[in-house]
Amino acid sequence: MAKKAEGSGQYSLRRIAVTVSLAAVCVSGCGSVTEKKEPREVSASSEDVRTVHPKDAEALIGRLSSGVLDVTQLHGEVTSGGPAAVSYDQADGKYSMQHDWSVWKLSPDELTQGFQRLRDGLPRNGWRVTHYGPANSKAQQLEIAAVHEKDGVSLSAELLIRSTRQGSAAGASKADLINFNVASPTYRAPQGVDPSKY
Repeated sequence: MAKKAEGSGQYSLRRIAVTVSLAAVCVSGCGSVTEKKEPREVSASSEDVRTVHPKDAEALIGRLSSGVLDVTQLHGEVTSGGPAAVSYDQADGKYSMQHDWSVWKLSPDELTQGFQRLRDGLPRNGWRVTHYGPANSKAQQLEIAAVHEKDGVSLSAELLIRSTRQGSAAGASKADLINFNVASPTYRAPQGVDPSKY
């Protein structure tokens, strides 16, 4: 996965893009995912939040995202960019490391087969699947939710076969893809470290 660009202007645009992408994933049906909860900091006490340097969280999420792609055995085009920190409490240094990405430029059959390999292969790679099935949406696209047993990282994946969709709004994307979101639990940055710079 590609390393993010440096510079405050590029960072601001990237942070906006990550926030918009995460919102888009949730609008498309993550509300129906079993065991999907609000950000962990809402229910976690201060004692539950581990101190993790953002560089370490970024490396973990990047490695797990790459592993998820390996499980699909797909070789299409993958979204550029890497994980980014989303800050929850600036004063307390709480943040989550998130990576929203997609794989596309493959046929609907290839993507569907890759999605099935993902469902079957996740448990063999340390993930516990918490939901598999159609989303609670008009499109009823297939979705998977899983939790990495060792690290508590969450995964949400959606199979979006848009090329065959009837009645789409004018200008709506017809790209077929699998969309992924890999997100860490809530962490606290070490004292003096600003997670928004990662």
